[in-house]
Amino acid sequence: DDQLVRIILRTGQPGQSPAKEVIVKYEINDYKLKSELTAERLFATLVTAIRAYDDLCALKMNRQELAKIYAELKSTEQALKHQETYLRQIIDINPHFVFAKDREGRFTLANKAFAEAYGTTVDEVIGKTDSDFNPHTSLVERYNRDDFQVIESGQDLFIAEEQVVNIKGQSLWRK
Repeated sequence: DDQLVRIILRTGQPGQSPAKEVIVKYEINDYKLKSELTAERLFATLVTAIRAYDDLCALKMNRQELAKIYAELKSTEQALKHQETYLRQIIDINPHFVFAKDREGRFTLANKAFAEAYGTTVDEVIGKTDSDFNPHTSLVERYNRDDFQVIESGQDLFIAEEQVVNIKGQSLWRK
């Protein structure tokens, strides 16, 4: 444990100031000339030194608290990463389409089956819309209408069979 000692130097002779090397080497906070030294000035200097010491002690405690919080955040981040990996495995095992969109129609989540139907990867789907992969405007409009209905109502929409056209123009039917 690093103990910090604050030093106040009183010079030996009037007009004598400590050498700069001494101030730096011993971390001297203040010095008072003997000829200017009064009880009030000494008291004020001591109070300032004590407050500075208290501030530094508080800073050290804050650093320790921040280190503890950082360690907790790292642990939480690792747990979250584990859960994300677990979720990814679950949705990618599912052979049916799993995806989520925001209100602008951009994909925020997709599984492998869905991405493969569009002839791309999961990473390439995220942030894009159906129109980025499907050249058929009428199909894209229907997807958007159906998806927006689900977003607005919060109700499931069962689609028994759906045509998907991928980026290469190939048509697939998914049940």
